[in-house]
Amino acid sequence: MINIQAATVENIIIHQIGNKARDEGYRLSTVEATDDGGVKELLVHHYLASVVKGGGDGYVFFHESDLELNEVFHFCKAIFADPDQFRSASESLAKHLYAQSLHPNVSAGDLLVVRFSGLQHDGEPRQAIGIFKSEIREPYLSVEEIDGGFSLHGDRGISLGMVQKGALILDESYTVFAVDKLSSKTKYWLESFLKVKKKPTEKACLKSLTQLVKQVTHEIEEPAQVLEYNRALTEQAINDGALKIEDLKQISAGFIAPEVVAEVIAKTEARDQIALPDTIEVPTEKLTEAVRKGSRKIRVMAGLELVFQDKYQIDSIDKDEDSDTDSITVTLKLARRPV
Repeated sequence: MINIQAATVENIIIHQIGNKARDEGYRLSTVEATDDGGVKELLVHHYLASVVKGGGDGYVFFHESDLELNEVFHFCKAIFADPDQFRSASESLAKHLYAQSLHPNVSAGDLLVVRFSGLQHDGEPRQAIGIFKSEIREPYLSVEEIDGGFSLHGDRGISLGMVQKGALILDESYTVFAVDKLSSKTKYWLESFLKVKKKPTEKACLKSLTQLVKQVTHEIEEPAQVLEYNRALTEQAINDGALKIEDLKQISAGFIAPEVVAEVIAKTEARDQIALPDTIEVPTEKLTEAVRKGSRKIRVMAGLELVFQDKYQIDSIDKDEDSDTDSITVTLKLARRPV
């Protein structure tokens, strides 16, 4: 839970970023922006509030080999360690964003980098770095008093009504709250620039774990082994009261090759945009439900699958192949699931 009631802006700088594929270049500001007419308050109540509200449960930074090689993580860490590095680090962030602006649908825009203080996250005081990109300038009218009357002037500027692309990075935990209102056009903001995955909450991990069980089950060739696999998962969870991802890896590796287990997990993380830590625990009752869903469909052999209603469960399954008659006999023992 984030509280921004006491949040204040410490630093603001603006850079302009074009599309690299079109060789539009970028322009870096050599000085920080000044607060003219309540800009800091507007940033808190519009930009900061929008990202906090729309950022969901948050994201975490990741990198395939070393987290320190994640550019946004690295440069934000430098600012938190030494606020005097704000301008130079913001330039590095701008250059990194330009390098990722390769999709033809990426529009040129204004990049705002802001350092906030006075936030609270779960009751703890926090600093934060806000990174916002506005790709659409909207028309507006300003009123000017002239010779006892008033005159209207038209101009275009950055909209306060909608944060198109935004990210808020908290110090200490490095939790990231991010929004991308134009994600239907391109996914470069989350995937390439920020390089983040969904924060592994219990709800998100349970969803991914359910899919993992289904995928591993699909990889096991013998139907009897599928039943044995499901029993092993359930017994482990009952004994420990929960199941960790590392337990799932070890049990799965007893039925399919470890490299296949790793591949299934990697694909699940990529699809769900989540990083599954080995130590995350899923309670027994929720794991049992996941196993139940994963065992509704049993592959007997290539091209033949059996699907069962929820009220039934398989006690045993035997398959007998007769090479002389080129026939296969499948014997099932079913039981009703306890209500």
